[in-house]
Amino acid sequence: MSPEEWNKSDSFLLNLFSSINPLSPGIEGLEPVLDVIESLGEELRPDEMHLLGPRLKYSRQLLRKRLHEAQGINTTTIILGRSQAPEVILTLRSRTDKKGAPFSVELVLAPLSFLREPGRGAQRAEHIIAFVRAIASRLPLSHGLGHSRTDFWLSSDPLAKHPLATPRIEEVFWLNVYGPRLVEELGRQRVLTTPCAHMEELPHGAVLFLTRPTPVDFDSEEARLAQARALVHL
Repeated sequence: MSPEEWNKSDSFLLNLFSSINPLSPGIEGLEPVLDVIESLGEELRPDEMHLLGPRLKYSRQLLRKRLHEAQGINTTTIILGRSQAPEVILTLRSRTDKKGAPFSVELVLAPLSFLREPGRGAQRAEHIIAFVRAIASRLPLSHGLGHSRTDFWLSSDPLAKHPLATPRIEEVFWLNVYGPRLVEELGRQRVLTTPCAHMEELPHGAVLFLTRPTPVDFDSEEARLAQARALVHL
């Protein structure tokens, strides 16, 4: 499939996992994460929420009031969305059953071609990176990735088939976040010297790196070579 075909039918996926559950003390623990979401640029900021029943207009006050509707037996799931293009679905999920990461942030952006608009691709990729930085400054991240959603589902990464699987370095994506435990296992110096387009250390000991400046050419020969070089190094 050509890059043009991918971009028309595909979406962008960002998954971030934290080793702590900010909802464990109640809604007040989620406030710093909501600060980050509400500070997103106008093109990405959600304005709706879905807890139980029909979609509602998003407001923090209403979320506090109706948070109980998002609570299941072992999980609390908050879904935030947009009423205008591009489609953005932000899912905040906390777990109390000790299966997988206690808390996750998933962002789905559709279509992928939104990130490919001429003259805007680099800026929009930077907005995604800035979002990861901001979340990492509020929550310790254990792992994360950003990539084509379809390509990720077709990957051999265990998280693609089992979202609660233990993270392992079986594939490298456009955006990669390794938490302190993964960094320690691999060796911080090894991780920091990974061949990549961008590398930075995040708060709480995590590391973020990109294999290419933007995600839109993820299936090009150059991007595949960049992903392979990083994986071989690690």
